[in-house]
Amino acid sequence: MTCMIEAPLGQTRPTSAEQQWDTEKNSEDMVGTQLLHAAGGAYARTVPPNPPLRRGTAAYFGDGGSSTADFAAAANLAATHPSPLLLLSRNNGWAISTPVSSQWACDRVAGRAGGGYGVAADHSTSDDASRYRDAPRLAAAAAAADPVTRLRGALAAAGWRGGARDADVDDSAREQRAAVAAAVAAAEAAAAPSAASLFEDVYDVPPPRLAGQRRELLGHLRRHPTTYAGASRVGPSRLDGTSR
Repeated sequence: MTCMIEAPLGQTRPTSAEQQWDTEKNSEDMVGTQLLHAAGGAYARTVPPNPPLRRGTAAYFGDGGSSTADFAAAANLAATHPSPLLLLSRNNGWAISTPVSSQWACDRVAGRAGGGYGVAADHSTSDDASRYRDAPRLAAAAAAADPVTRLRGALAAAGWRGGARDADVDDSAREQRAAVAAAVAAAEAAAAPSAASLFEDVYDVPPPRLAGQRRELLGHLRRHPTTYAGASRVGPSRLDGTSR
């Protein structure tokens, strides 16, 4: 099996959508990024000469978002600089594809925010089924709702699972895992990309603000070559009109 790695680029990602109403709304592609924006915006409301607090800031995220460094920074800022911030986690138990059992050792997202950072945290569900169902029935219901179990059942009902098909799926899964492991190993062994490539693959002609950020970053790296030795190459890149 061979593994091909494309030249690694930073590939900055623009915001999906922004709308200006009487309040601000920001929608991000990157997991957890909005939590920092919300924490900063909420804190800004407490800094003079802003008017007295009449509104707060809310951010929505999933259980996977609570596994990001941005969640840690936002929760810590909210704890050390009290502000009108509300973090609302919609926990489906799987993030994008990783079960919560592989994400944390505490019992829920609220445990991370409350126990880890000292912010007021609470946990809620649409209903407290333990009031009228015993533990075995709750466990059986949770198992039946498992997305992997449900998908397997749907595939079997459609005639797409069973016998030789299952064996083929298992073989394919092993091959894919091996391919992913090989790609990770090759990426880790590859040389660091040019720092200038962080700004590529979005604009044909970068806007002045992005070009200014690029100049600032590369100037900083050149002024401190020993601090960032081996972290990345300074350049050149396609934005210089040269090849890397």
